Amino acid sequence: MASIDKLPPETLSHIFSLLFQSVKEDRITPVDSQAYELLDILLVCRRWNKVACQTPSLWTIAHVGTDQDAWPRVWRCIERSGGLPLDVNFMPLRDDEGVDRASMALKALLPQASRWHSLSLPYMMDEISEQLNSLPNLVELTSHPITEEDGNFSSDLSLCIDAPNLETLLIKNYEVYFHDDKWPHLKSLEAREFLGSEAWLWGLLGSSQDTLEKLVLRQHDGLLDMNNQGLEDEFGEQMKCNRLAVLKALEISATGMLQWSGLRFAEMPALRHLTINQESFEETENLEYSVPPFPSLESLHISTDHAPDIERVIEFLLPLTPNITSLTLIDGSGVDQGTEGHLLLPLLLHGDSGPLLCQRLEDLELGGTPTPIDKLKRFVELREPGIKRISCHELWGPSADSLGEKMLEEARQGLEWLEKRVELSVMSGFGAE
Repeated sequence: MASIDKLPPETLSHIFSLLFQSVKEDRITPVDSQAYELLDILLVCRRWNKVACQTPSLWTIAHVGTDQDAWPRVWRCIERSGGLPLDVNFMPLRDDEGVDRASMALKALLPQASRWHSLSLPYMMDEISEQLNSLPNLVELTSHPITEEDGNFSSDLSLCIDAPNLETLLIKNYEVYFHDDKWPHLKSLEAREFLGSEAWLWGLLGSSQDTLEKLVLRQHDGLLDMNNQGLEDEFGEQMKCNRLAVLKALEISATGMLQWSGLRFAEMPALRHLTINQESFEETENLEYSVPPFPSLESLHISTDHAPDIERVIEFLLPLTPNITSLTLIDGSGVDQGTEGHLLLPLLLHGDSGPLLCQRLEDLELGGTPTPIDKLKRFVELREPGIKRISCHELWGPSADSLGEKMLEEARQGLEWLEKRVELSVMSGFGAE
């Protein structure tokens, strides 16, 4: 095997680029990216240092920190990135000195604004927002406070930019406006804590009706009610959102109550993935409106940490999603101990009790509460050979101390029966791997 020291510079540069890209793609949000730490390879030896400095792709993430090296580090990125698109990540501010250093780094980056591919701004401050203007090639914008305890952000400020090619927007507390009311045609929108900014949100949805593929709505406090009544009269046609033609993924999360208007504010003919994480749900009986079916839906995720009536919600939603192949149900409320298998009951309806729901189901995940083995066995009996994989947080089975060796043996046999028919994964308790 040849020594790494004998690798041609081009091969070594390619290896560096692949490693850098793999770390960059693993990020959760831009501010989580630690790809710049790979520049430690500069310290390995002079040869590696030289090759790395001549590999432009290693210098495309400009981390605007608050340390003394903030400004020189930005300059190195500008000079060594070779004209490639830049990902600009502002890091959290801690004091006035940090603001000054970030402002200096920003002044160095502004002449390169046409190269900005993504911008992560974890705070909104006059010193920063006033200098941002034209970002013609910006594709991704994140404006999300990393921490609200340090006081280095303001929720009273808004950002106004010219970003005609913006496709991805993740924002919390703030509002982003666009010059000359040229709202972008987004592909992905994640809005967090948007109460009081409903008109702004509907403006984005209206402009992105034909392009939006992913929508995430998260509200920590208050009622999550997607209703634009009155906004059209006040603000005009830009508030209208009747049809999200290509929306594929919708996530709704709130600690307050979910109004079912969140599933009917617009037609979603292409919706494939629906995730609902709620603490409480609007009553489904005597609704003054109907919730449309989702025949194109492939996966459904329903979870709660507090709602005591998740079984009712499951019974309400499953008939509306007849073609799903993947289902996740999580009950962390602790109200039901799982001995009755309440998460499974809506899926066991058959014969005189009603039609079998979700007949194309292949993957099932049950979490937050134990699942009785006998109920799970009945579920598989009704659905084999269609059902392929089952994942349970915990199986509820008898113990030798409580119910005797005979019933324990019956539980073991039930477990073996399940394992012969499906890929069964149990996280804890009886039958855990």
